[in-house]
Amino acid sequence: MKRRSTGWVIALSILGGIIVVMSAMIAIGVRRVSPHARDWLVEWMQDHYESQVELQGFTIRVYPRIHIEGAGLALHFKGRLDLPPLIAIRNFSVDTGVLGLLRLPRHVEHVHLEGLQINIPPRGEGETPSLKSTGSQKSASRADSVTIDQIESDKVILIIMPKKAGKEPQDYDISRLSMHASGDALAFRATLSNPVPPGDILSSGSFGPWNGDEPSLTPVSGKYTYSNADLGYFKGIAGILSSTGEYKGMLDNITVDGTTDVPDFRVLSGNHKVHLTTTFHAVVDGTNGDTLLQPVVARFNKTVLVTQGSVEGTPGKPGKTITLDVNATQARIEDMLLLAVKSDPALTGDIRLKTKFVLPPGAAPVSDKLFLEGSFEIDSAHFTSSNIRQKVDTLSNKSQGQNKDTDQDENVASQMHSKFRLKNGVIAFDGLGFSVPGAQINLDGTYTLNGEQMDMYGKIAMQAKLSQMTTGVKSFLLKAVDPFFSKNGHGTVLPIKITGSVDHPSYGLDFHHKDDKQGSNNK
Repeated sequence: MKRRSTGWVIALSILGGIIVVMSAMIAIGVRRVSPHARDWLVEWMQDHYESQVELQGFTIRVYPRIHIEGAGLALHFKGRLDLPPLIAIRNFSVDTGVLGLLRLPRHVEHVHLEGLQINIPPRGEGETPSLKSTGSQKSASRADSVTIDQIESDKVILIIMPKKAGKEPQDYDISRLSMHASGDALAFRATLSNPVPPGDILSSGSFGPWNGDEPSLTPVSGKYTYSNADLGYFKGIAGILSSTGEYKGMLDNITVDGTTDVPDFRVLSGNHKVHLTTTFHAVVDGTNGDTLLQPVVARFNKTVLVTQGSVEGTPGKPGKTITLDVNATQARIEDMLLLAVKSDPALTGDIRLKTKFVLPPGAAPVSDKLFLEGSFEIDSAHFTSSNIRQKVDTLSNKSQGQNKDTDQDENVASQMHSKFRLKNGVIAFDGLGFSVPGAQINLDGTYTLNGEQMDMYGKIAMQAKLSQMTTGVKSFLLKAVDPFFSKNGHGTVLPIKITGSVDHPSYGLDFHHKDDKQGSNNK
């Protein structure tokens, strides 16, 4: 046993001596090669990637592990120094063991990048760096290939240049990026601070394999979570948004499926909080951030809105315009009013709504810059104010020739419909129809969102004649003028106006207003 033990000691000593000698030889070799290493690396990268390479600083340390540091690395598009470099790195470091570089393929344990910027050109723009032969990493020989366990980078900027002239490039600021090899692709985990609206994004997925001929066609896929996004960035609305989803596609065409949740969403003109959720399918142009929404389904309270449209920038102008076609077949009027006005909703009932929705960029409040144009129909509408309900009940009874007043709140169901246009915070109604049993009202005019002021003009057509709406001597005297107010099969047709605020409306006859829909000209 003693001889065997002595033999192991001798063997281990010899092995240790060999390792020491190899380390010394590698150290001596590196010292001799180091002055020429930078030039060799630049020449190799230029030949390997068929591009122009800049490298400002380069140092090597061997003991106790191999450590490489570099600065000012840039990989340019071949023959296109007028374009930003495909890849620019302010500083980088490489750490690995000796044995990792001796075996094939070469094995690197860790790479750290600082100040990484990637500039992706649009399709067909310039000739991009690529490997010799087929332009694919697969063409590299086993001796040339390198496997990297972990790549970490701080403050990454990804810039995707637009396909359309005049549009701004799309910038993605990534505060922290971690990657590792996964077959021909890179598995990644990224942390982003999104500027609009401000919030935090965590994303993980797969990037690659790299398309050297057309970088914008490089595939990407993954999942994301978006939290603490402050909608107060957009003047006129408020709430904290969170979102989760999945995405896949290529850099210039990414499909996203996800959900959003805003427990405290509100429009400041109304300032009523609602719990707003959405599900969406979107196609994102990564070159400029333009997005096609196909569709977005929004839900709050008892209302469901289905929208389709786009979020697109205009060449030469900052920001993006949201353009949507909104269709609501499962909606409640009280939910819609809750968003728009400060007072409690004056109406309840089912509403069918179709409208064009346009929200341009800019610092103005949402209520001032939002544009809507469409139509609505409300079935079985009921007023929430007992005072208004009694007036409507009285109108219905008298219009049917029932002259006996009642204190009972009948809450008569009403029907409403209209075309409308919202611009500069003012809603213009064209053909606002309101009907109750025995009476039909048609109005044109305006309603201001901020002041909640009405200025409406039109006509009321009633089933009964004037003389049937009263009793006694008044009824007898009015029979003489009944023919003058009876038109188109209606017992009585009168011009009317409604002005004032929602809380204190003023009703009256309007014999001086011209019969030419002047109210609708205020659009």
